[in-house]
Amino acid sequence: MSKGLYVIVVCVLFHLTAGAQTAAKLSDMAWLAGCWESRNDAKRSLMSEQWMVPAGGIMLGSGRTVESEKAVDFETMRIEQNGASLIFYARPRANKEETAFTIIRKGASEVVFENKKHDFPQRVIYRRDGDRLMARIEGEKDGQLIGIDYPMTRAACTADMRAGIAAAAETGAPNTCPGKNGLLAAEISDLLAAHNAVRGDNKLALLTWDCKLADTAQEWATRGIFEHRMPPKYGESLYVSSTSTVKAVTAVQQWMLEKTSWDNKTAVCAAGKVCMHYTQIVWKKTAHIGCGINRNASGKWRVLLVCNYEPAGNTGGTPF
Repeated sequence: MSKGLYVIVVCVLFHLTAGAQTAAKLSDMAWLAGCWESRNDAKRSLMSEQWMVPAGGIMLGSGRTVESEKAVDFETMRIEQNGASLIFYARPRANKEETAFTIIRKGASEVVFENKKHDFPQRVIYRRDGDRLMARIEGEKDGQLIGIDYPMTRAACTADMRAGIAAAAETGAPNTCPGKNGLLAAEISDLLAAHNAVRGDNKLALLTWDCKLADTAQEWATRGIFEHRMPPKYGESLYVSSTSTVKAVTAVQQWMLEKTSWDNKTAVCAAGKVCMHYTQIVWKKTAHIGCGINRNASGKWRVLLVCNYEPAGNTGGTPF
């Protein structure tokens, strides 16, 4: 969390309770992936932070503060799996060495890391609420217990993170690959993170974003017709909504509802139920994903999302 003059500083008195190490998986942190920023136009300042999706037991992050077109601070960070726990490492610009903080609490979209021996801070906290992210540092400094908040909002990624977050065009247009795509970089980040969170829970290799698949999906979505491509070229999942403002990641949330109807031991879906969207998400051999969206589809559906997968899933047997 790079420091900027526009950062909201909150001085509060609180009780620092002793924290015990908490068991956690790196995939639990998928909700943090993507790009986040806080702007103060009056001071011509921009604080930005970006996180790669979890992969290979590590999640890389970086932060930067720019004021009047000059970088005044930056920080490198990473979260690593350490046995059954997670360690957060941070190295601000002013420090020659990085500092380690161990996870002591986690929730669906909140995490707390602690190092009680560090001068300041002793705690690093991240909380996400939709497209808003609050980063916070807490601890004792100069005899006072204080907390400093860094509120941020979701932003389009401006560089290819090559671990799942697609590149956004330099102009800020919603292009994530050389071709046209209706999804914003932030939406791609959310879609990929949601897929990989599920795969991580099942100890499966994480998916990577593929421009070829995204172009194919966008081509099919542009037709605006709710039907599968026949014959199929890749694995394919469709999602439709009558609400034009629905978030793209809602598709994954809906597909995941099929999990309760699937018996992986017998590879059988409950009678009268659909499971193929869920099984495609967790298909072991699938390695790549690309999606496209149409927000002006025909008929009663306003939104049509198409996701293509390679290698295709649902080819027989159990997915994992």
